[in-house]
Amino acid sequence: MNRSIGLLVLCCAVVIGLGTIPGCPKKDTKKDTTKVTTSTEKETETKKTEDTGTKKSEAKEAKFTLTVPAEYEIEIEKKTGTFEAKATRDNFNGEITLTFNGVPKGVTLKAAPIAANKDSTTVEVTVDTTMAKAGTNDITVMGAGGELKAEAKMKFKLK
Repeated sequence: MNRSIGLLVLCCAVVIGLGTIPGCPKKDTKKDTTKVTTSTEKETETKKTEDTGTKKSEAKEAKFTLTVPAEYEIEIEKKTGTFEAKATRDNFNGEITLTFNGVPKGVTLKAAPIAANKDSTTVEVTVDTTMAKAGTNDITVMGAGGELKAEAKMKFKLK
């Protein structure tokens, strides 16, 4: 019974703010409320600053991919043709230079670079009728922009 009375007195003392008891909350005052609000705002500002700092330090990876037709067919007698080489950009807006591997003898592929902030270029195909032979070749189109590189493959058919 004495414990119950002591606990009741203790709770009453806390509620009416008569004293400070370690581990028990004080009666809220306007001053304390202001401190809590300011503390919360600072925490929010700190979090915002931390979020901003985190976002700034998280640099997106720059890259691009190349797309060309899966198959391209040209008749030897036709002598010329074109196809599109396209770039899909992701956080990279620089110029992309194209080169070609696996081009058959008697065929020339020529393309202007894919200009900065553009997404395609036309590849010009020229066939030397005296040197080209009918057949299918695997051509790799390679793109380079700054230190970034990408490639795409196509079946190139001469008829």
